[in-house]
Amino acid sequence: MERRAFLSWVGVGFLASSLPVAIAACSAEPTDTADTPDTPGTDITNDVNVGTVADLDAQGFLLDESETGRPLIIVRDPVNPEQLIALNAACTHRNCTVNWEASETQFSCQCHGSQFSAEGEVTQGPADRPLPRLSARIEGDVVLVEA
Repeated sequence: MERRAFLSWVGVGFLASSLPVAIAACSAEPTDTADTPDTPGTDITNDVNVGTVADLDAQGFLLDESETGRPLIIVRDPVNPEQLIALNAACTHRNCTVNWEASETQFSCQCHGSQFSAEGEVTQGPADRPLPRLSARIEGDVVLVEA
């Protein structure tokens, strides 16, 4: 057998023997069940612990910039303090982080002067879109945001 023919057959053999491994790797089911709910029908949530109720009440807001890759700001609803308002704190104009102005019950952006209502609606530009709202709740003494 010539050298070229031999190397061709070795190459074909290598590809043929690698194919089942590649197929198995692409179709394998995950074996890690750490994130699988214990009860059938239970949803897995991506809740982020953003602080304690004591911190929220002491500061008047919670700002979290580490867990989700985007800044989150949480305040108590000025109309109904039992409810929480959680917003993406990145200004919709140029992504600067907004501040909570408790005395004005509004969010303001120090970069370009945009202002937002407590619900995240634009009250003064240059921003022209509201701050995206998120779901938040208190569980025990912890504030959780669904991120």
